[in-house]
Amino acid sequence: MTKNNSPTSISPSVHITVLTIATLLILSLLILIIGLSRILSDSSPSSNCPQIYITNPQPSSLSASSSSPSSQQKPWDATHLRLYNDSQTLLATHKSAQYPLTWESMLIPTKLGGLVINESTMGHLDKYPDKPAHNTRKLTAAVTMFHQMHCLITLRSLIFKENSMDHEHGHGAGEHHLNKHTAHCFEYLAQLIMCAADDTIEIPKKILRDGVAWWAVDGIGAVHQCKDPRPLWEMFHRSEEEKSIDMSRWRDGIGAREYLWKELKDGYRYEMPEIWTSGVIGSL
Repeated sequence: MTKNNSPTSISPSVHITVLTIATLLILSLLILIIGLSRILSDSSPSSNCPQIYITNPQPSSLSASSSSPSSQQKPWDATHLRLYNDSQTLLATHKSAQYPLTWESMLIPTKLGGLVINESTMGHLDKYPDKPAHNTRKLTAAVTMFHQMHCLITLRSLIFKENSMDHEHGHGAGEHHLNKHTAHCFEYLAQLIMCAADDTIEIPKKILRDGVAWWAVDGIGAVHQCKDPRPLWEMFHRSEEEKSIDMSRWRDGIGAREYLWKELKDGYRYEMPEIWTSGVIGSL
């Protein structure tokens, strides 16, 4: 009887099973190694993940509330805290040696009072490119904060004329135009107050009137979270006195701070009236 010394044959299905198990083991090992390396790199101080810090063109002007960098905070959205209190300068209804300034001179930029923009960069916003405009003055864009101030000053000038320039009467506006503009200003301010939706909680205080106690709210002492107005003031003056603004990259929904942020990296060059920083907690 002849002895068969040939090796025992292994079926193909066994080969496939072994190969599959080996592949799964190798993949599991790779996933484990990659996962551990990601965790270690994320926790390392030398991580290369980009971070956005709240910055200001002037290092000394960081606000108290923005002293802690946040990877979620865009620099142009930085806020500061501002304490509301009575401002005797703004409460004054008559010009005097102590309060010689008008609201216009304190609250809106001088001269044109608008961002001077380069008309040649407005092509994507021009609805009638075949009809040249006949404006005789520089082309300007408004920034909502200063438009609001303009409307507020217009309304105030109807009551307190002695320390207001009263733009409407100064330009010889008729009664119809004045009424129309006044109605516009009321409506404009109402909608934008709703837009801002300041949610500061103003705590009631107990006061005495003729010996009787009452709870009353006047807002005095409330701390609000506010944005820095200085970049807007700065760009108004720069656009008029140095260089008009290129609007070719601008689209609806992009605010002046975001759009012009890189222009302010070299710091501020124009003084802002002191009233704008009144009540700020920390420094701007």
